[in-house]
Amino acid sequence: MDFELNKNGRSKMQEEARKLYDLPAKILVLKTLKLMFPESRFSYRIVETFQFGDIIMTEKATGIVYLVEVEARNEKDHGKNMRGDHPAVNITLKNNLEKLHQEGKKGFCISVSMADLNKEYASAFYVTLLKDIAVAPKKISYNYRGGYNEYFFKLKNSQVQRYNLDQHKSEYFKIKLNKEQKNDYYN
Repeated sequence: MDFELNKNGRSKMQEEARKLYDLPAKILVLKTLKLMFPESRFSYRIVETFQFGDIIMTEKATGIVYLVEVEARNEKDHGKNMRGDHPAVNITLKNNLEKLHQEGKKGFCISVSMADLNKEYASAFYVTLLKDIAVAPKKISYNYRGGYNEYFFKLKNSQVQRYNLDQHKSEYFKIKLNKEQKNDYYN
């Protein structure tokens, strides 16, 4: 399948939404990552490439670089993805994602709720790995920008790692889904 993507890697993009949510989401994720992975072990840099990788995270001891893509989801969809209510999790198409995977790059997409953008840390988020996103099927799905007319990478719920913040301990814990998931996202 060939898709015509704009410079942000999307077939559609609301510039107003990008201006409102893009930088606050990156700052929230940066603070969240620093809580999970301290700066004594990793260095971080926010970048704007309009491709996969909003934050460059480098492991100091090894020099391994991780590309971190940031997505801010509306509260309703974020909650449904955290609970695994949909048969698949949508990840936005990006221009260079498959190429990065073929080159052996490491990275992940972290999705936070728009409701958390004014908080110090994300109260909950989910992570999908670059290696899983790059080989996931691309299918049309509903989105708030225009109905059923945009393609997304479709990942199984089992490919998504979900985390909640323990406010008392100031640390994240991994959560598991409590119900059986449909496995029909390839159909």
